[in-house]
Amino acid sequence: MNIALYDGNNDDLKKLEECLRTQVGYEHDIETFNRGTELLDTISRNQKEFDIHFLSIETNKLSGLKIAEEIRRVDLTALIIFLSDDAEQMGNVFEFHAFDYLIKPVTVEIMESTFQRAKKYLNGNQSYIEFSFKKEKFLLPMDEIVYVTKSGRIAFIHTKDEVYKSYLTMFEILNKLNDERFIRVHGSYVINLDYVARIVKDEVFLCAPGQRGSANETSISISRRFKDDFQLSVEHLKIGEGRQ
Repeated sequence: MNIALYDGNNDDLKKLEECLRTQVGYEHDIETFNRGTELLDTISRNQKEFDIHFLSIETNKLSGLKIAEEIRRVDLTALIIFLSDDAEQMGNVFEFHAFDYLIKPVTVEIMESTFQRAKKYLNGNQSYIEFSFKKEKFLLPMDEIVYVTKSGRIAFIHTKDEVYKSYLTMFEILNKLNDERFIRVHGSYVINLDYVARIVKDEVFLCAPGQRGSANETSISISRRFKDDFQLSVEHLKIGEGRQ
């Protein structure tokens, strides 16, 4: 887990880091930033993604609100936790989908409660895929994705109701859909096993729950290269009761 701490006051930044380090292990990478521009440069130039941002609002440098605005331009899923001297700014943080708002000084007990909730959220709720197409950003629940197919440079992401386009490569698709429900069945197809209605020989039929029937199903061929992995996934998740 990558965690960014920002505060324009060095003393407050040091206290925040010390408080957080009482809660995290060596598996978590903490980076501190005294200048907001340095944090934004780390994200943009180094293409580093932080799972959690602790941002101080009151500072004689770049405001944590402005930094949050820039972060949300490129990252819709990272958790943002604001720190403030009082509650007056609380009404200004909702537009950034803030995870929490902490009043300084932050005690060890408050940090423990906040960090444990954040860790639980990240471990159990990373169920969105983020992508863009022609400068428009999308954030889709992974549960709604039925299958993804590649045709040339375009990836077509099929949900229950719509089809979205993206320039994601197959490698990027598989990395973003990092969930055992998603399995590659063909060089150009990744399917969501939750939508498998039936399997007939080397074909898998997908449809939304309660809509089983040829008129509502999508048929996808299972290539020989991916057949064994597909069968293992089916057995592991005990799906395909309509198998023939």
